[in-house]
Amino acid sequence: MEAIGQLTGGVAHDFNNLLTVISGATEMLRKPDLSEEKRVKYLDGLTDTVKRAATLTGHLLAFSRRRVLQPEVLDLNIQLDAFGEVLSRSISSNIEIVVEPSNLIARVEVDPTELETAILNAAVNARDAMPEGGTLTISIREHSLGKDDAVAIEITDTGTGMTPETIERVFEPFYTTKPVGQGTGLGLSQIHGFAAQAGGTAEILSKVGVGTTVRLILPTVDKQPGPSGHARGDAPLPPGLRILLVEDNEQVLDFA
Repeated sequence: MEAIGQLTGGVAHDFNNLLTVISGATEMLRKPDLSEEKRVKYLDGLTDTVKRAATLTGHLLAFSRRRVLQPEVLDLNIQLDAFGEVLSRSISSNIEIVVEPSNLIARVEVDPTELETAILNAAVNARDAMPEGGTLTISIREHSLGKDDAVAIEITDTGTGMTPETIERVFEPFYTTKPVGQGTGLGLSQIHGFAAQAGGTAEILSKVGVGTTVRLILPTVDKQPGPSGHARGDAPLPPGLRILLVEDNEQVLDFA
């Protein structure tokens, strides 16, 4: 019951923040004398907030194992370089983002959304561990996974670090070192779960006052990266199709 309480409390807090932004923006958009600049600002805020709400819902679905994974062959060098640009716009301006290039052939077969979620979870934890600023480094290292070849994605911060007692529990679902209402304790457990589903593992190395490294170890594959699922979904549909739409929520039905 305590674990369920931590989960629901954290999720309720996160969703309440999102709903506050949505409610405030829609109220402002009703004003007849609103300038075009502010109208665009509030619409952009709504779009960004809805995306974050969808991501939070995705985390819950992944945790309940109701989300269907869609693995693709990815080149981590390309993937992380692009994701570094996203992080630089998402993480605090007082934190320097460093993506170290690698000459390794780092191809893995994973769900790209879950991979990005895992890296983002590690990056957000790193940000919270550096309230005064610091450096967040993302790198790819050669690694082994038993008898299989593997690569390790390392997310390293220069933050406060963790005690050995904390390190022993960080991958436990619902365990969080953040204040009540500021975290569900699912971020690092998602990283561990994603790595396991991908046939790999996750590790944490940390020292108080020095910083923390989250290491995501994934098996490599000898396959060529293919087009993403998003690209395949852009193919035009043949004409003359009939679509049956079933929805039990009238407002969702209207938008659909």
